[in-house]
Amino acid sequence: ALGRHSHTCCLQLFTSNHQPYLERGDGPICLVLAPTRELAHQVQQVADDYAKCSRLKSTCIYGGAPKGPQIRDLERGVEICIATPGRLIDFLEAGKTNLRRCTYL
Repeated sequence: ALGRHSHTCCLQLFTSNHQPYLERGDGPICLVLAPTRELAHQVQQVADDYAKCSRLKSTCIYGGAPKGPQIRDLERGVEICIATPGRLIDFLEAGKTNLRRCTYL
């Protein structure tokens, strides 16, 4: 199953390179939802591998980890956000991120 997610992530990385640069307060361009934090971590590892050759940044947000570092990543701006649904909803409701720039889900 990770292969399918890897392919999707790769496609989003390449097409996101054609987006305008993020500004402070912009949400991610690509949102990858994962049902578990373990799968979210696996997807982020693949995203990080592809992002090494580009200006793209990614973060992984999930429950069970401190919110502070995750919020800082989102505030600094990331093109790709890999998230579990619960933590994403928490951050959206708290105004810590938004989906205005989200082009790919």
